[in-house]
Amino acid sequence: MTCGSSQFSDIFTSVSTKLIPSKQESFTEKNLTRGAAKTIDIPTHYLGQFIEISQPLNTPTSLAPLGTASGYQHILEEARTDLNSEAALKFTWLNANRFYTMFRSAEPGDVLIHGRLGANDRDFNLRRDPMLIHRRSPGSDRNSFVSVIESHGSYSPVTELSMGQQSVISGIDVVLDSPEYTAATISLMSGSSFYLAWAHEDFSSVKTHEVQLPDRVLRWTGPQLVEKRER
Repeated sequence: MTCGSSQFSDIFTSVSTKLIPSKQESFTEKNLTRGAAKTIDIPTHYLGQFIEISQPLNTPTSLAPLGTASGYQHILEEARTDLNSEAALKFTWLNANRFYTMFRSAEPGDVLIHGRLGANDRDFNLRRDPMLIHRRSPGSDRNSFVSVIESHGSYSPVTELSMGQQSVISGIDVVLDSPEYTAATISLMSGSSFYLAWAHEDFSSVKTHEVQLPDRVLRWTGPQLVEKRER
């Protein structure tokens, strides 16, 4: 989903409608209730060079597989950290001379794990690709993850200079999360902000939706909304 604003044209938004517990079973948001899963893992597979992350990672003295089954036995845990605030996760990497920054909503108690394929792979059948795993132990019936990925800037291997390496996004905040709707705000460095909203039960392109937020009422037609927020 993209927004027509020139300032926002390279930003793609998504909300997780399928959450992946550590048992590698799939549950929809509506069906993921307390006790259904002990751990939810949301992986972000990426290619390229790790640039920066908003939370410092702790590296172990030796590498070990992340688990013993369901594919986890093939992931080496390279680093991890605990999140202690509701501030959005920010992760930037460089691929093919282009910068990418992901913002994702987070909750206190969430865990970030940086992993890499290749554990227990004696025949080297797996590419050594990296991943960032966002782990949550559900404490409520609602466990939505709202992510925004922005492609921006460039790097020249000839001049070794970067341009536009900083994201134009400053934050993301989930303002409503219910069985029927999820709504979030995205703030930009310029001071502008946008509303994002999704309907979870009626995906008709002609259905009109209405939700009450703390500061206003959102109305839109279709399954999703991107709307510039008035200052």
